[in-house]
Amino acid sequence: MIGYEPLVVFLLASLILAITPGPDNLYVLLQSAVYGYKTGIFITLGLCTGLLIHSVAVALGLTILLLSLPYTLSLLKLFGASYLVYLSWRSYRAAAIEISLQNHEALTTFQSYQRGIILNVSNPKVGLFFLAFLPQFTNIDQGSLVEQTLLLGGVFIAITVIVFTGVALIASSLSDFLIGAPGVQKVMHRVTGSVLLGLALHLVLSI
Repeated sequence: MIGYEPLVVFLLASLILAITPGPDNLYVLLQSAVYGYKTGIFITLGLCTGLLIHSVAVALGLTILLLSLPYTLSLLKLFGASYLVYLSWRSYRAAAIEISLQNHEALTTFQSYQRGIILNVSNPKVGLFFLAFLPQFTNIDQGSLVEQTLLLGGVFIAITVIVFTGVALIASSLSDFLIGAPGVQKVMHRVTGSVLLGLALHLVLSI
């Protein structure tokens, strides 16, 4: 098992990383503000399912195997960038229409969950981050490295769920304001589209 001191350090580091503004929590915030907290929570669950996949991959060494295969990383980045461009187009398209929360069709829970998974799994930087971050808190003298890695991944996921759920709940409090302000909704959709397009461009340039 992992020692008490490194586990506490890991908890603090994970909490700081979850709170720090980034693409994932910004996306959860924007979607929750437009569609409500349930959408944000299911996107969060999708993102964390992706984190679970990355945790297992790191624990079993699959990330190293994938990165050693020719063109695998580039193909993964292209897939992720293509999906982000598609989501960006959907956001801009929604922004171009006179919308309100009463008549605008929200994402289903499955769609929200699916988006979270694809956004996370298709981002190889998450796998690389876990590959660099999690092993720092493991100790070969304290048991199975696979078990330690999975435990750390589980802790990181739990913290992410708590923080991102809080973000979704806070952002959803803006929904009443958005109902009476379609112009603000358009801005929110355009901001979401810009963020997603920027992420897609960043992935393509990193190939």
